Amino acid sequence: MSAASVYELTLAVARTRLALTLALDNWLRRATEEADIAVASIDTAIAKRAAQLPQVHGQPLDRIIIVTALVKKARLLSLDGKFNGCEELQGVLATD
Repeated sequence: MSAASVYELTLAVARTRLALTLALDNWLRRATEEADIAVASIDTAIAKRAAQLPQVHGQPLDRIIIVTALVKKARLLSLDGKFNGCEELQGVLATD
């Protein structure tokens, strides 16, 4: 999981666009540590490759999330349909 996803989740909770049944720190601990899901830092390789993605991927954080999955050879889980057309994610994207 990209650290950018943690940022987006935290922001959504702060802006009351998302309500969690637990305190944010507890929810994050359960969703990552207890579920054995690592949170990947945004390193130089990820930042550079994200900036080099085709411009069809307009949102900077989405670009980082996409590249994190590619670099870490991880599945990307998303309910957001905008990732469906991303050629780079073929074989990586799981939508259900």
